[in-house]
Amino acid sequence: CSSDTSSAFIINVESNLNIGATNDGPHCDGDSVLLTTSFIPGATYRWMDPNGLNYNGRIVTALATSGTYTVTVTTASNCQATTVTNVDVGSRPQITALSNTSLPCMTGNTSVTLVPTVFPPGNYTYTWTGPNNYRSSQEEPIINNVDESDNGTYSLTVSEGNCESQSISTVLNITDIPDQPSVRGNTDPCEGDEVVLTVDNPVSGNQVAWTWRTPSGDVTTTEPRLTIQSFSTNNNGNYSVIQMKSSCESALSIPLSVF
Repeated sequence: CSSDTSSAFIINVESNLNIGATNDGPHCDGDSVLLTTSFIPGATYRWMDPNGLNYNGRIVTALATSGTYTVTVTTASNCQATTVTNVDVGSRPQITALSNTSLPCMTGNTSVTLVPTVFPPGNYTYTWTGPNNYRSSQEEPIINNVDESDNGTYSLTVSEGNCESQSISTVLNITDIPDQPSVRGNTDPCEGDEVVLTVDNPVSGNQVAWTWRTPSGDVTTTEPRLTIQSFSTNNNGNYSVIQMKSSCESALSIPLSVF
C-alpha cells in the first residue's frame, strides 16, 4: 500500500557568489579610506578592518589602517561570501623644528639660511613659500643679501610620495643697519652764531634717532640735525653722530671739527 504523492518541495540552489572589493588608497596616517564591494541585490555587507572594527554597508568610509580589510556579503537566502582588499598606509614626515639664521640687525649684504629638522630622516621633497612670491625646493635654502624687504613668514611642507607633513613656519624679522652717516655744517662759526650740523644720508622709518658725540657730551635728537643756538668757545671740538633704527646702530660718522 502507498500514500498519495506529496506536494512538491522546491529547492533553489544559488550559484557561488563572485564578489570583489577595492579601496581608494594608498593613503597616509590619519586619512580615511573608501571601501567598495560588489553589488548583490537584497544582500547585507559587513566589513572588518585590520584592528577588528566592523562597518556595515556596501560602500563605507573607515579610518585608514595598513593591512587587510575583509568584507562578508550575506544574501537574502543567507548565502555568504567573503573577500578582502589590502590598504597601504604611509607615514607622514614630521617637521620637529624650523628656524632661520637671521640676526636682529643685518647689513643687507649677508645671507640667511632656513633650517628645518624632519623626523624620521629620509629623502623628502621640500616645498617652501614666503613673501615676494618666494619659492624653493631645497632642504636648507639660502636667501642672499637679506634686507627688510625679505621680512615675513616662510612656510615649509615636507612630503614623501603622497604623504605630506603639516605646514610649519618661521618668521624673518630683521632691521637694516643704518648707513654710516655723513655730516655737514658750518665748521668755522663766530661766537654767538647758530650752528646747525646736518646728516646728509638720514635713515628713514619708524623708531629712528641720532646720537651726537659732542665736546659737551652725548645728545640724542629725533631729527637728523643738531642745533647749537649760540656757539661759544666751550663748543669747540669734534662732532660725530650715530644713526639708530630700532635697536640697530650705524658706524660712527667721521668727526667734523668745529672751531
